[in-house]
Amino acid sequence: GLKSVYVVKTNGNDWYTNRDVLVNNTFAILPVSYGVATFDGLNQYGMPYSPDFAIQVQADFLTSVPIDLSTVSGDSSVFFSFYYQPGGLSFDPPAPSDSLSLDFYDVSTKRWGNVWATGGYSADTFKRVMIQVDKQFHENGFQFRFRNRGQGAGAYDHWHIDYLYLNDGRTKNDTSTKDLTFVTIPDKLLKDYYTMPWWHFKSNPALYQADKVKALVRNNNNQALNIYYRMTL
Repeated sequence: GLKSVYVVKTNGNDWYTNRDVLVNNTFAILPVSYGVATFDGLNQYGMPYSPDFAIQVQADFLTSVPIDLSTVSGDSSVFFSFYYQPGGLSFDPPAPSDSLSLDFYDVSTKRWGNVWATGGYSADTFKRVMIQVDKQFHENGFQFRFRNRGQGAGAYDHWHIDYLYLNDGRTKNDTSTKDLTFVTIPDKLLKDYYTMPWWHFKSNPALYQADKVKALVRNNNNQALNIYYRMTL
């Protein structure tokens, strides 16, 4: 795998040099893993980019930190993959004139170049994209960024992206990851409440505790995996 050149702290913003998107757990339909990055017409502070509904703008950006690809050896293939869903639960999915784009940064030319884009439509599933990172980008300081164009007057033209994966030693057929992910949060542990005082709960646990706790899990591997649930209180 690639040499680790950036230490990611607890704060998820440390992955990025800018993050106008909203990271959330509720706007997408059945994501690949729990939590997606949503692009729309609002900036990171929840403010619209333009008061004019008739204007299409370059809206959200999601730009990675610099990554050292100079350590990639020989002809090792570097691929970048991700999943995206237009619309999802949004009441206003992106129109054909809207777009979601992916750019790569070329260290030698100090320029961004577009490597992938799609026009708007509406879907309730996620689509996978696999992009080969050509040798011209195998430098110290490579970056990738997502951006969307659309209505900039509010929470419109939603795109959701998930499960970004950059690594060497991959091929275009590398579509399987030995990973089990939560797709939805587990049900609450209590039957009628979300929280309650301990002294209240312990007075009759059987009365207040939920009979079943369900969670939707996705197997991202191409083989069956044995799993079990365990909960520690």
